Amino acid sequence: MDSLSWTGLDSLLVIVEDWRGWGADTAWAYFEVYRPTFDIWISIVTGDVRLDWSKYPNADEYKVYRSTNDPYFSPSAPPLTTTTDTFFTDAASHTGDTLNQSYYIVEAIESGSVVHTYGTVGEFDYPLYEGAGFATDANWVGLVLFNDDILMASQLGSDIPFCTAVSLWDVNEQTFVNSCVRLGLFWIGDYTLNIGYPYQVNVPTDEIYTLVGKVPPSWQVHIYPSTGTDQNVIVLPLDATVTTAAELGASITGCTAVSVWDPVTQQVGRSCVYIAGLGFWIGNFSVHPGGVYLINATEEVIWP
Repeated sequence: MDSLSWTGLDSLLVIVEDWRGWGADTAWAYFEVYRPTFDIWISIVTGDVRLDWSKYPNADEYKVYRSTNDPYFSPSAPPLTTTTDTFFTDAASHTGDTLNQSYYIVEAIESGSVVHTYGTVGEFDYPLYEGAGFATDANWVGLVLFNDDILMASQLGSDIPFCTAVSLWDVNEQTFVNSCVRLGLFWIGDYTLNIGYPYQVNVPTDEIYTLVGKVPPSWQVHIYPSTGTDQNVIVLPLDATVTTAAELGASITGCTAVSVWDPVTQQVGRSCVYIAGLGFWIGNFSVHPGGVYLINATEEVIWP
């Protein structure tokens, strides 16, 4: 057996026969062979993005591509760099820049041809602020990237310096139903996180939080009406094309208002409201993929 074909398979059952000739016993061996995995990891080292990836068999070199604000990009020449190493540090990434995010793809090259493309990874920055006076220091972040080390609320809280609580809003209850709180070295009230969900985090100081991880498939948002204020909290998908609150509101059936939280004043900062009698929106403002927004809606809808 010289090679295995992995087309469409994650594992193969291999049967080996040891035949010793006529009249001799025949021995059989069964074992399962799993497809090898070639992974990529992203981290922040002294403010720079560092990429590490598994070595691909017989690869001569690796090409690293970077995109700004396009998490679903396709690699195109020229690459950011070409290396024979299985790591790369990008000193020119957009870490700390809340308006621009960096995304990366690495290709393994053998004899000039691409033999493997590693999954897209990236970094996303959220500005966090200490609330004025005796405020609650509440901010919103979205879980827009998948990170093996950030699966629980306590892990997200630990990843954000000085974070004291991570909470989840429930639209039906119109209140926070899950809250994981730091008590000294421990977290209590832990719960599982979900990709594409918004989480309120409390921090007692101004900082920029950089989330790193693998780019997930685009997600949809389930929006509900309620018996209260009809307030939903959503994270705009990374491939969203709407650029203003009015566009966002108009694209959501039954939406009556789009607002954004102001962590400095600890209240809703801007609201774009639909005036039904006049048929237009007032108070427009810019929105961006990965941003967290408050949505008031009178109908249940899955968006987009």
